[in-house]
Amino acid sequence: MRVLRFVVLGVGLCLTGCFDYVERIVFREDFGGYVQFSYRVPVYPEQERSMIAFLPVSRSRIEARYESLIREGRVRLADFEISIEEASGDNGEVQDELFRRTALVRYRVYFDDPVVLEDFLPGRTVVIVRQNRLNIRRAFPLSRAADEEDRLMAIVQRLSSKVLSDHTMTFYVSFPPYYESSSAQGFVSEPGVRGFILPLERTVTAKESDDETVRTTLAWAVTITRAPPPGGRRGSAEEQRGRLRPGGNAVSR
Repeated sequence: MRVLRFVVLGVGLCLTGCFDYVERIVFREDFGGYVQFSYRVPVYPEQERSMIAFLPVSRSRIEARYESLIREGRVRLADFEISIEEASGDNGEVQDELFRRTALVRYRVYFDDPVVLEDFLPGRTVVIVRQNRLNIRRAFPLSRAADEEDRLMAIVQRLSSKVLSDHTMTFYVSFPPYYESSSAQGFVSEPGVRGFILPLERTVTAKESDDETVRTTLAWAVTITRAPPPGGRRGSAEEQRGRLRPGGNAVSR
């Protein structure tokens, strides 16, 4: 029964086009900065509760996720934008009750120490800072391909893979444009911005491989190295924090 409910949910998410996820990590010169989360998810009928547990849609639930980090002074939350929308079909009729309401959520999590990213970013995150270099590694678990004898699970995986084929999670990492960066994955959208795309289809079923790490995780990594600004003065750490403080005038790439 749980398996069938998962399939129905997956089909509903894709047919209604109500799942989007964009994550932007913006680093200042000292590697502090903020993460901007932007996502659209379905919510339960008559409730402001997300159908995707790790993407809450109310400010109180979002703040509860970061409660200990806020209490310890490791992060600060700001710039909340939350709205609930009613979805309608092409013919003007309201869609299936279960998927007719979606939430649009946007907020920022400010931090001074980039290592704290390990504690709240989705998936498995490793952050290593050594002198003038920052390395971030992200990994997302993949489902193993179903055993041939488990026909129901095989059907679930094929159906889920099909309906998720056009859906992705998008990640951006921004940093001063004169800093150097390298990565074996992703793309460069503009100077100082690297992007990565996670195809949701690949999280449902993993292709067979002799390499266990390849078969069980989907990962990307980026290394950012400090460099002096071209002919300019680098701002102090205090000035940088002021430019990216909650409610400041930072520009999100």
